[in-house]
Amino acid sequence: MLIAGIGLGVGFFVASLTSASSVTLPTRTDLSPRPAAALWQPIVHEGQPPTDVLDNLSVPVGTTATGYDNRDAGVSQYDRLAHLFVPAGRDDVLGFYAVQLPGQGWKIRAATSTAGGRGRQVLAYRFSSDTFQWQAEVTVVPATRGGVTGTALTLEVWQLSEDEG
Repeated sequence: MLIAGIGLGVGFFVASLTSASSVTLPTRTDLSPRPAAALWQPIVHEGQPPTDVLDNLSVPVGTTATGYDNRDAGVSQYDRLAHLFVPAGRDDVLGFYAVQLPGQGWKIRAATSTAGGRGRQVLAYRFSSDTFQWQAEVTVVPATRGGVTGTALTLEVWQLSEDEG
């Protein structure tokens, strides 16, 4: 069962990488960081994600929340996402995460184009004091909100099960 779970998880990951083209991440940004924890509070559940995961996520200054999704529904491993808006260009936001994620202890696994090629995704992981591996997927797509040109940012965080890790 354990091997099947690992194989299934790796299979989905490899399929997602091979179905999208790899992109080179920008190496700089003009955006300043602020902790993501305040924007994440509506989807914290029973101490998840743990403090060492949540405290090591940031968003660009000026980011606003536009919605949340609870994929785990409280019945499985933590998997939730925040829909955000950043009043900055897509590549500047992408450069922000290319710098911030590794600086906060995340290891980048992949960077790809989204379906249709308008957006970009970055997949990163880190280990936590809860002994689990945590994944973060950042998706950035050009957008306009309230007449302001910027970037729609989706930040998904999930805990890998023991079978997947």
